[in-house]
Amino acid sequence: MSKVPAQDEWRNNFISGTIMTKKEQFLAFVFFGALAEDIQSDTADAQLIAQMAVEIPEDKIPHCPANAAKVFLAYCSGRTARPFKWMV
Repeated sequence: MSKVPAQDEWRNNFISGTIMTKKEQFLAFVFFGALAEDIQSDTADAQLIAQMAVEIPEDKIPHCPANAAKVFLAYCSGRTARPFKWMV
């Protein structure tokens, strides 16, 4: 009986302690941050912000996905100019 490749990849990631990829972590932080901003500000931008984040290649996301998401969300909300080339 052959195993599904996705299951093997999940098992390898689980065993190594890495359950989510860097891109998945980044997207989770961005989505929940954008959702929280939508609820707080009574806007509906979370879906657009998430779509913009999906387009960023994983190899362009900096080492810490949480900090990268924070900077990306600040850029999306207009609090900062685009400080880094990896964004959009």
